[in-house]
Amino acid sequence: MTVAFLSYSMRDGALDLSALEQIAHQLHGAHEFVYVDRLHNRDVRPQDHLEHVLRSSVTLYALQTPAFRFSPWVRRELSLATRLRIRIVPVRWPTAGQVAPCSRAPQRIVSE
Repeated sequence: MTVAFLSYSMRDGALDLSALEQIAHQLHGAHEFVYVDRLHNRDVRPQDHLEHVLRSSVTLYALQTPAFRFSPWVRRELSLATRLRIRIVPVRWPTAGQVAPCSRAPQRIVSE
């Protein structure tokens, strides 16, 4: 099974759970499973689980919102993906001032 890992930050309000579900659905066409921590991590040791999933991923999608580069978790995920030579694909996401992501019609977010 090919696994993709979605790296993101929700601290700037540019994303909500609905937007994460929409993005994961769109990326699903390229992978059998798209892991989104907020949607899939119910482990009693969530950080360990997250790292385990990232280690088994073939691609990390870096969802670039305004807060993305300031997140310590995002930096850890990118660092681990780089060390493991996991493919990193940047994904742009609308910022404040644009239509709220959750009210947008589905759109293609990655063109590979």
